[in-house]
Amino acid sequence: MIFKVSFASISLEDVGLVRLIEACNLNKNILKLNVGILTDGGLARLAELLKGNDSLEEIVIEETKDHQKYWSDHGRHAFTKMLKTFTVLKRVKIIVTPKESNEEETAKHELFI
Repeated sequence: MIFKVSFASISLEDVGLVRLIEACNLNKNILKLNVGILTDGGLARLAELLKGNDSLEEIVIEETKDHQKYWSDHGRHAFTKMLKTFTVLKRVKIIVTPKESNEEETAKHELFI
């Protein structure tokens, strides 16, 4: 049986992300998932797709290094809302891209983490 799936440091893009999460939603044996690198759109999409998952216990996500696709308030809010209301996840690891930004953005980012 497969208990862990990892795409660390890999960007699956939208189609790959959808297929991966749909497979994890169907296979109740997968308990740990490293989704890899996500853009802002990918983070929001992940939040939507994980709403139906009732078996994943751990997830790791990594923010893209593409400055035009950093996680926004919308993506962060969608993921946080999913965590609070729709999931049984016990552990979430978030790897962020270090960046120079204003104090307000840094505070929002740290609050999300």
